[in-house]
Amino acid sequence: MQILIFIKVKELENLPYVTFQVDKNSLNELKDDKLKSLFDGNYLILKKVHSWFQSNVAKFCSYCEKTSKFKDLGILKVEKSESGPACTLKLCTSSHVTKGNVGTSQFEHISVDLVPVFLIDVDHLTRYTYSNIHDLSEVDGQYCHMVPKPLKKELNFLTPSTASKAWRVSFPVQEKHTFADKEPLKIVMKLMKMLRDHENWKMPSYFCKAAAFWLVNKHPLSSYWSDSDLGDLFLECLDDFHKHLTLNHLGHIIYPNFNLLHTLTPNTIEQIRKRIQNIQGKLQRNPAYAYSLFKSYQLL
Repeated sequence: MQILIFIKVKELENLPYVTFQVDKNSLNELKDDKLKSLFDGNYLILKKVHSWFQSNVAKFCSYCEKTSKFKDLGILKVEKSESGPACTLKLCTSSHVTKGNVGTSQFEHISVDLVPVFLIDVDHLTRYTYSNIHDLSEVDGQYCHMVPKPLKKELNFLTPSTASKAWRVSFPVQEKHTFADKEPLKIVMKLMKMLRDHENWKMPSYFCKAAAFWLVNKHPLSSYWSDSDLGDLFLECLDDFHKHLTLNHLGHIIYPNFNLLHTLTPNTIEQIRKRIQNIQGKLQRNPAYAYSLFKSYQLL
């Protein structure tokens, strides 16, 4: 039996969050008690969904330990770790390798990231979001994701009852479209993320993508990206990121008035800003410093 469920998605003004409400009559028709338990009233609660998801992943890991099917496939062990809304499964595998007359076992690890999301049409987000999505008419699959991402302090002003219902909105298709055919920028984004990792900057890697997006917004012509020198582009990206930190504002890709830097302490922002300024000075005096910088990270 199929059940038609009526939903209402409400945007939170100028924030990348929405609430997800199901028609009460539709909810009452649901026969699955576990599915019903994910709602409070008729609102889908992200913590309940996240807990249900983690429970199912844990059951899968337990099943892997008890069955021989996975060992027959060369999977010796499955380990689970959590980070925000994501769950990572680390598969320890083995394979038999023969060199000459000598046979040895080779061990490898495969990491699989899992995130529970709901797919919704962007037509549900017409009040604040729709007009901010660039080149929407050119994007196949005009949809976005609702992600049960833990709330940061930017939502402290909301009442607890509203915050518990707020889902983070993600636009992977639109973001992918923005960076398509801009290979030099993709390389620079990787370099920026390497800097973040090896300098141990306490900020999400998404900030690098957001900064790159506003660089695209400043240089919309595709010819700019095909003709740009990689070194000059890296310097410009560093300079732009330094400006965002100095102004204490890095706008969200879809919601420009939403400041991503609100999640960082003033001390963290200042530390990153000073380190970037230091790197900029050394690169301006000696461009070859870029080689020694990344070589020190053992990346070259």
